[in-house]
Amino acid sequence: MNTTYHKYHPCIVAITSEDHQGNPHIGTGFHIGDGLIATARHVVEGTRVIKVDGKFNKDVSVKNIFYPESRHVDVAVLETNFDLSYYMNRYHVAGSKWEKIDYLPLAVEWDDFVDDSLILYDAVVMGYPPVPTGFTTLITIRTQVNAVVDQYPFGGESPPPCFILSGIPRGGFSGAPMLMDFKDDSFVMGIVTSALVKNQQPAETGFMAAVTMESLLATLHRHGLYPSSNSLAVKAFASELTPEEEIEFLHGAKD
Repeated sequence: MNTTYHKYHPCIVAITSEDHQGNPHIGTGFHIGDGLIATARHVVEGTRVIKVDGKFNKDVSVKNIFYPESRHVDVAVLETNFDLSYYMNRYHVAGSKWEKIDYLPLAVEWDDFVDDSLILYDAVVMGYPPVPTGFTTLITIRTQVNAVVDQYPFGGESPPPCFILSGIPRGGFSGAPMLMDFKDDSFVMGIVTSALVKNQQPAETGFMAAVTMESLLATLHRHGLYPSSNSLAVKAFASELTPEEEIEFLHGAKD
């Protein structure tokens, strides 16, 4: 069994929505603690969220949606009643060798320091691109980091940098986590947001892009969201760690 997939996949959800014309759409989100679901902004903005479903938590209700300050940042955080208590306390996989977890750990990195140090590292992307003639199914791919790209500015404002991944950017992967694949110590380094294409070509002809972590951490901090499992990451980003918390955070990062 692949440790990365089996350990982290319970935290991945499918987000089904409907636009103003009644057209259905599907995207991906992932649990970062305390019922908070991270996703791509365009998955939920301007749509009616019909349902949020995970393997162990069905029909999740959305209480609120939080967005970044800039409209050019394709990130959103959903406040929900998502809960993996049943999975954590009652569910068991015979022969499992991984520690169960009910959130995805967030990396801490500021956009000013994003460089090419991760080029050709393996990453795992888990999401819900529609499968023709098939029911909604979690699709997992192993990909590589191919580049870090700064995008053209819009209206005088530059979007955050993004990682270019080797995977095919199928619709439905939007909002999926970019997990750096270190088995039990994997962590989210980006959020799949778009396919970079030319002249409105099909998404599959472009590059899979994942926005960097500052966008999500800044959104959490802006709205005062400190999910218990990732609170130290948000505080570290905002330089709000106490000396005791800094020791705890650095010890956890070293482990």
